[in-house]
Amino acid sequence: RCETCGEFLECRECCMRRHTHTPLHIIKVWNGEFWDRTTLTSLGSIFQLGHHGAPCVHPAPTRNMTVIHINGIHELKVRSCGCRVAEDLSNVVDELMRNGWYPATSTDPSTCATFEFMETFRLL
Repeated sequence: RCETCGEFLECRECCMRRHTHTPLHIIKVWNGEFWDRTTLTSLGSIFQLGHHGAPCVHPAPTRNMTVIHINGIHELKVRSCGCRVAEDLSNVVDELMRNGWYPATSTDPSTCATFEFMETFRLL
């Protein structure tokens, strides 16, 4: 179940399909005794940059990405785009920025903060 979408139950495949475009939601699975927090990454999710989560015909290799969001710190697997969509994006930094994620470095980033997180932090 997803705490962000609502407290209803669904199978793993439906949950993964629903979160193709929303990798920062908080997922919980029943472990036999209680609802245990897990990640979409541990369920096998790989977020595709450049297509807002949709598949790319020529994806780049998978990389690990830490994303700081208002609901926590998320460890994700992401892929950059390698098709024509990427031609107007000069590098992964541009793809991250278009996705609303501000990279911590401009060369080979592995950590980002969402624009939403940074705006909330600014208002504190």
